[in-house]
Amino acid sequence: MAAIHQILLEARAGTALLRGRPVQPGDIAVLVRSHREATLVQRALAAVGIPAVAAGKQSLFATSEARDLRALLLALLQPADEGRLRTALATVLLGQRASAIASMEREGDLQRGFQAQLLHWRERWQRGGPFAVVADVCAAQGERLLALIDGERRLTNYLQLGELLQEASAQALGMHGLLDWLQGQMANADQDDEQQLLRLESDARRVQIITLHKSKGLEYPLVFLPFVGIDGGAPNTATHCTVHLQGSAAALEAGQGRRLGRGQQPARARAACRRRAPAVRGPDPRRARLVDRHRRSGRPCEDPPGAVAGRPAGAASARGRRPG
Repeated sequence: MAAIHQILLEARAGTALLRGRPVQPGDIAVLVRSHREATLVQRALAAVGIPAVAAGKQSLFATSEARDLRALLLALLQPADEGRLRTALATVLLGQRASAIASMEREGDLQRGFQAQLLHWRERWQRGGPFAVVADVCAAQGERLLALIDGERRLTNYLQLGELLQEASAQALGMHGLLDWLQGQMANADQDDEQQLLRLESDARRVQIITLHKSKGLEYPLVFLPFVGIDGGAPNTATHCTVHLQGSAAALEAGQGRRLGRGQQPARARAACRRRAPAVRGPDPRRARLVDRHRRSGRPCEDPPGAVAGRPAGAASARGRRPG
């Protein structure tokens, strides 16, 4: 992330140019392996004031904002239901602290105040439709939402969902019908439906954070892969294992030395690969288990009793077998 920050600083100074113009955040892509890594990158960039967005096609109905509006609609249908009220208050949209929600049990006035707010929003919904309520809530919570790392994206999603709910309400579905419609859309979210795609014009001007399975970054002038050299926790196999030597990870081809020449591999790394690679020497699983026990015990790894050269132990004569 320091490299991205440095490039953008040089671009402001006019020394980092791309096709004769200063480099912009939208020229940069960061490729990651998982959504967890994408979140880490987005937070790191936000900490130094660099706008970033997790790119890629996603249905609006598959977002957490759709789940927040569903929770709000459930609470509006039954304002007296304490469970639904607490769930709605705990969403990012309403953003009540856990301490405030817990104190509702001791402070009846606080709970009645929240329920009165729900009744007000319910009446507003019935008079002006769902978008009127969503817009009012977003206006009241806008400062808090925009202070979040992805606040602009969340706010845009809430308003876009409000527009779609408003369009659906033209079918005279009523509040219960709208809830059923919203839940149906969430259950069948389609990232290829253009109407459901996320909408935010400023996304194109941000650093793009993309998972490797969606893009290889060839369409971006500058591409960073901050996690590519870090062990992703993949299991060791018969052809590959990862060992750590003096705090660094060295990926070596077990037994074959394909990534490094046989003489170039550190002795400790080769030994670790031999210990950690699966012990599969033949088609008979009983033989593989016996070989594995020999390795763990430190004894020489020899053919098990009854084995015939070129044949698994199970193919030996009955006289050569041992009971059990």
